[in-house]
Amino acid sequence: MFYAFIEDNKLVGAGECRQSTEGVDNVEISEEVFRNIERYVWNGTALAEDPDFEVKRRSAEVRAERDELLLVTDRYMLADFPVAEDERELYRQYRQYLRDISAEEGFPDISVLTFAEWKESA
Repeated sequence: MFYAFIEDNKLVGAGECRQSTEGVDNVEISEEVFRNIERYVWNGTALAEDPDFEVKRRSAEVRAERDELLLVTDRYMLADFPVAEDERELYRQYRQYLRDISAEEGFPDISVLTFAEWKESA
C-alpha cells in the first residue's frame, strides 16, 4: 500500500506505510501515483495532476544551469584572482544577467548564455 501525506491541506510527501503523525492525513494512492508523486498536488479533496508541473520542472532545470554558471565564474570575483579589472567588471555584469534570468520574459523557455555567448551578444 502507498500513501500520500496531507498536512494543512497540502501534499507534504508520500510513503509505503501510513504516517501516524498528528495533523497528517493519509490518503491511499496507487503505485504509479507514488512513483510520480512530484507531478501531483492536493486540490483540497483529492490528488490531482499539477497543471504547472512542466513549468516548475523546466524552471528548476534552467536555475540549475544558471547556478552552475555562477559557480564556474565565482573565481573571477576573488580579489586575488589574476584577471584585468575591466574583464572582472564584465564577469560582474554577466553574473547579474545570470541572477536576473528568472525575471526574463519567456522564462523558463529561454536559453542561458555562457559567458562567451553573453559577451558576444552584448
